[in-house]
Amino acid sequence: MSVQRVITGLKMHCWLEPEGLCLQVTTKFVESDLGGGRSLSKVDRYDRLTEAELVDVIEAVIGDGVPGSEMGVQQTLFALT
Repeated sequence: MSVQRVITGLKMHCWLEPEGLCLQVTTKFVESDLGGGRSLSKVDRYDRLTEAELVDVIEAVIGDGVPGSEMGVQQTLFALT
């Protein structure tokens, strides 16, 4: 059985700490399979970034995290218990 994850929202928060710039990315998505679906979120945090690194991370996140796009398909085994 395959599980489909579709991005529904993306939120970024950045701030400055003494060690460098920090970025927190919250990705909201819907996970569904033949049995139903549910809303979930994933939080990624990047610390001690330079300004150039921050720009690179933001560009990568925006390119991969467009709402409506699929996060990827994960194959799982179906088992009766």
